[in-house]
Amino acid sequence: VNFGKIQSKIGRVDSLDEDGFPYVGANLQSGDITVGRCADSRTDHSIKLKHTERGYVQKVVLSSNDEGKNFATVSLRQVRSPVLGDKFSSMHGQKGVLGFLESQENFPFTKQGIVPDIVINPHAFPSRQTPGQLLEAALGKGIACVGSLRNATPFSTSSVEAITNQLHRAGFSRWGNERVYNGRTGEVVRSLIFMGPTFYQRLHHMSEDKVKFRNTGPVHPLTRQPVADRKRFGGIKFGEMERDCLIAHGASANLYERLFTLSDSSQIHICSKCKNVANVILRPVSGGRKIRGPYCRFCESADDIVVASVPYGAKLLSQELFSMGINLKFETELC
Repeated sequence: VNFGKIQSKIGRVDSLDEDGFPYVGANLQSGDITVGRCADSRTDHSIKLKHTERGYVQKVVLSSNDEGKNFATVSLRQVRSPVLGDKFSSMHGQKGVLGFLESQENFPFTKQGIVPDIVINPHAFPSRQTPGQLLEAALGKGIACVGSLRNATPFSTSSVEAITNQLHRAGFSRWGNERVYNGRTGEVVRSLIFMGPTFYQRLHHMSEDKVKFRNTGPVHPLTRQPVADRKRFGGIKFGEMERDCLIAHGASANLYERLFTLSDSSQIHICSKCKNVANVILRPVSGGRKIRGPYCRFCESADDIVVASVPYGAKLLSQELFSMGINLKFETELC
């Protein structure tokens, strides 16, 4: 395989240099070619971005392995603002998901005019048992007021008494609580609020990478049900627990729609006389003609055939059991 810029039928090559790699800083979108390569026969083997991938080229590395074969790595960079559903965490394992975004002028503020960046539900601390984060905020608040340095390694952490005394000397409550003002009305919030600087990091779990939706798309060739892969526009899983919830609510119409109409609805021909599945075959009729239609090989007749709507998974199961010598019969009822 040779690297180089060639005209590809699978994607755009506008951002590629003559060596087949994109230049640093190029803005690549889904469908663009990231690495241009071809075989000795000039067959196109280029690599393109999937529909969920995009970004600016951060780094391009061309190297070789121990066997002398070349390989290339293209790193992409994206600039994302926090949105609902993004995950954050402190250094104490206090992880959480962004559930509400608000303008800065509507946030509560202190008498010094300090506005918090993150507001945390206090129920997070007894559930995840992270008192170290409270100590970090209190210690950071105390040393920020006096501009000093303190050792915060795990093996020589300041005692609780030293932290509270330092806050008291800085003019705050010993436990870091203070009065804040409502950002919308300007009134004093009745409750004391604990506030302090804490190191927070953004985790790789972002809602943009996990959002999944589907209208129509590919189906599995065997079961004829929607595929499950997000990158292939697969369907959203509707499992046993979701089914049980709809059953408990009595939502039979929704259950019928999810598990049948929008999944793998199909029709089969059943002989109402012997209850076996009829076959659609080409059979002779009077006058030397041949017609194609349902026919029961057990009754050797086409008179008592009815059409039933069943999930394709049920039809597939009956056919696989039939190949093992197990015959399923279907009871039919006119409705």
